[in-house]
Amino acid sequence: MSVPKKEANLRNKLSRGKFIAASMLQFLSAIGCQQIYMSADV
Repeated sequence: MSVPKKEANLRNKLSRGKFIAASMLQFLSAIGCQQIYMSADV
């Protein structure tokens, strides 16, 4: 995975609420996350 992002760009996306699911998955992959647990309880 080679998606160059600058820290400032990521901070701006997060602060504007423009952090899309694809970015979240790339971030999780970059930190080595292999599983995501989600609850159906709302």
